[in-house]
Amino acid sequence: MEVHGEFRYTYAWLRRTITVTLYRRHPRRQRVLSLIVTVLGALLFARRQEAVFALMTGLGLFVGLAPEWMALIGWLQQRHMLTTPVRYTVTWTGVETRMPSSSSRVEWSGLSWVRTLPDMWLLRHGAVTIAIPRAAFRPEDQAAIDGVVAGVKAG
Repeated sequence: MEVHGEFRYTYAWLRRTITVTLYRRHPRRQRVLSLIVTVLGALLFARRQEAVFALMTGLGLFVGLAPEWMALIGWLQQRHMLTTPVRYTVTWTGVETRMPSSSSRVEWSGLSWVRTLPDMWLLRHGAVTIAIPRAAFRPEDQAAIDGVVAGVKAG
């Protein structure tokens, strides 16, 4: 099997990818929790003026806004490289990603885990999580890739 796909990145896609890779399993839950921590910390700080409550407020803000800042900074740094589509090739042995300035190949056997989401596949290789957009492939190719991914470790 050899399946080819192409995808043009957008800011929204980069933001979604960063949110999913940072919060991994429950992005909405993480955001709600950070909002609760922020509000609770701010209310307690306003009442008691203790440093621990200011720290709690800052931590809640940081956890809640980290994906937004990372996406914005990442987009501003990389948008010139992402003006052309990224090309993907998926085979029985691995995934190849090609851009005008670089290319990379990851073997299925070298992955720690693979996770299938409705809009992407997440591949964990060492400390790096690679997001492959499902939209880069035709529906029949997505089904073929799902079949290959099913044999790889789940995340």
